Amino acid sequence: MEYKLLSSLYYTNKKAYETEYLNRLKSANTIKPNIEINGSPAFILITDEVSHIISSIQSSNRNLELLTEKMQSDSLQIYRSSQLSYEAVMTNDLEGVASTRKDIISILEKVRKNKTFRGAAKKFHGMVKSYDELAQNASVSIKTCSDIREIYDQVALAEVISSDKQNKPDGQYFRKDAVNVLNVKSGKVIHSGIYPEEKLNEAMTAALDFLNDDNIDILIRISAFHYLFGYIHPFYDGNGRTSRFISSHLLSANFNSLSGYWLANIIGENVNSYYKMFNTVNDEKNKGDITPFVIYFLDVLQKLFDELCEDISQKSEQYAYYENKISTRFGNTEERSVMLAVLKATVFDSGAVSESGLTRETISDMCSLPKNDVVNITNKFNDLFDIAKDGNYNRYKLLLNKLDVSE
Repeated sequence: MEYKLLSSLYYTNKKAYETEYLNRLKSANTIKPNIEINGSPAFILITDEVSHIISSIQSSNRNLELLTEKMQSDSLQIYRSSQLSYEAVMTNDLEGVASTRKDIISILEKVRKNKTFRGAAKKFHGMVKSYDELAQNASVSIKTCSDIREIYDQVALAEVISSDKQNKPDGQYFRKDAVNVLNVKSGKVIHSGIYPEEKLNEAMTAALDFLNDDNIDILIRISAFHYLFGYIHPFYDGNGRTSRFISSHLLSANFNSLSGYWLANIIGENVNSYYKMFNTVNDEKNKGDITPFVIYFLDVLQKLFDELCEDISQKSEQYAYYENKISTRFGNTEERSVMLAVLKATVFDSGAVSESGLTRETISDMCSLPKNDVVNITNKFNDLFDIAKDGNYNRYKLLLNKLDVSE
């Protein structure tokens, strides 16, 4: 049964509105974070719908684990890198920050080689490094206001300062002054963050206490904290990127690690509903009921897991199909090895060859072949490759339609 908004009952029957509010607030199935939303105590009612979605997400995660267990390690690495780049671009885009996949992939390659950063790349270095560490189960503490500030400094601060130095946090951990939340698309004020600083710090501490309460299902905590972070709005700029990274980290830490690389993309598919749900729960007539946002966010997560499973399943089937063709066509072990390496990049990263095609160096590393052998093989079968120039290097993907032609 659809969960009715308290704010909608307000206009139809005031008495029923008050009765329903008290029933929800006092229910044995209600969880109460120690924080107020526009003067009303926050609460989450664990409905049958909530329980059902949680069970469904857990099932989808088990399916995702089975799918990724069947993937070869380098296929999984290519897929993870691909999704990381899409996620980074989208989480920036949701806040009106310009970046490209090519930028992110270039930074990611340097991060993995421990190279130094100069120029424009520096402002995204921390964010890319943080997302890359999700797959490594890197320890990230999210227990105190200081922890939140440390995450923000890594994920968002460099870009925020490069855009406007005035937006650098000026309080003990967060901002000292008031701030309005604007809709990126329309520029309208949709919310004012908690103020003054003392109340902001108290609210964030309460939200973090809730997030770390192991007696509550982790999916409920992730969903509700995502809302609470947006409501508190601790920074002048970069709140969305920080909040989405925290959600991504919690997903990767508690479920299949790939789940942390799909969140911004799902939100971006219908960003208007994302902001609308914040506005709905912020409404004073909603009296602190976070349940609608929790249900919405659980639905987002369900879609995230379902789309991930479908995408990996389809790509794995495509890879198996062309793997068979290559194995049949190329009897030479070295030639077959090179073709299969490039096939992985072609299938498991759908981006343009100029962004994510393999260089000969990478092919050499993947196949454990001398670079000269890779050069000879790529030259010999030049007509089978989609090739793009990238500085001093060529990048390679396969022209799959050429493999479909019978030999």
